This record gives sequence, structure tokens and C-alpha cells, in this order.
Amino acid sequence: MARRVIEAIESRVTLVLSLIIIALMLMPPQLAGWLADRTPPIVSFIKTEALNSPIAPGDALIVRIWRDKIRDDCPVTSTRYAVSQDGVTVDIEDGQWGGGPAGGEYFDFAYPTGHAMPPGNYELRVHLSYQCPNVAEPFQYEQPATLFRVRDERAKSNKTEVTE
Repeated sequence: MARRVIEAIESRVTLVLSLIIIALMLMPPQLAGWLADRTPPIVSFIKTEALNSPIAPGDALIVRIWRDKIRDDCPVTSTRYAVSQDGVTVDIEDGQWGGGPAGGEYFDFAYPTGHAMPPGNYELRVHLSYQCPNVAEPFQYEQPATLFRVRDERAKSNKTEVTE
């Protein structure tokens, strides 16, 4: 009698485990969504600073970015533009990359600029969109604006050297 009870329990356990396995095989997208890490990659941005301003037209602008980043598995797309002191918007080449390492107090990034940027003072503005695995909507951020200056290369070349 005990043997029959054990066999009955074993067959029911086998049936239940088989149904669970089948259910898991048929629902991977839903399961991945339920188990997805929904932690935002950036906790906060602190500040930015241009490291090589003033720059010549077309030079890359090197920016130090202080932020609290806790995930490194989210590729990022950035939309970039500069606003001149006169309010004129200048598009800067957008970018895509792996998103960089988590942790660290800051990191330095080189933003390309255009040769057509006239001399003057600018504010670099960057919109970041992090697409994390198994999360439908990307995490959106506005990086703090970075002040920089494009120098007038013509004024530099018009200076004449005085010799005796």
C-alpha cells in the first residue's frame, strides 16, 4: 500500500514539473520582462566641465562628466547640439556607444564639433537615451550643460611677427 501511495505522489510530481517546464518554455518574453533589472543606469549627474576650452573650429571638445552610474550593461544613444551666446543652435554629430563603465567619480569624453562653428561662447547640450536589456522603454537623461569657447583662428593667423 505504501508503495502505491509513493508511486501516485511521484507521478503527480512528475506531471506538475512537466507542466511547469512547458509553461516556462512558452513564456520566455513575459518571464524575461518579469525578471528584468529595471534599475536606472544613472542615479544622478553632478556636473560637467570642458577640459580643453577654448578649442579651434573642428577640434574635439573634451568634457569631464561627474555622475553616479550604477549599471554598465545599457548601450547609450546621445543627441548633441551647441547653443551660441547669440542663441543660435549648432548641431553636433550624434553618437552611439556601449555606455561606459559603472562606478568611478567621473569620466572624460571627447565630443566632436563642426568646422563650421563660428568663434564665440557656447553651451554643449547632450540628451542621453540608455536602452537596458529586457526593458521596453529607454531611460532618458539630460546631461548638465557644458560651457566652452571656440577661438578665432583667423585673428591668430593675422598677427604678424616683429623682428629686428
